[in-house]
Amino acid sequence: MERAADYPELATRVPREQYKALVDYALAHGLEWGFVQKLDSASAEYVPAFDLEGV
Repeated sequence: MERAADYPELATRVPREQYKALVDYALAHGLEWGFVQKLDSASAEYVPAFDLEGV
């Protein structure tokens, strides 16, 4: 997550009132291999390390 801070447009949570519309949009436009979290799981304890370990 430390690099997200370099991109303010990515280092923010989606407002609750826009979340469902964004998920619906992605699915309607062909998202097949993606990761969608429940809105309530947007906390640091649910964020993977993304350290490429095991790749």
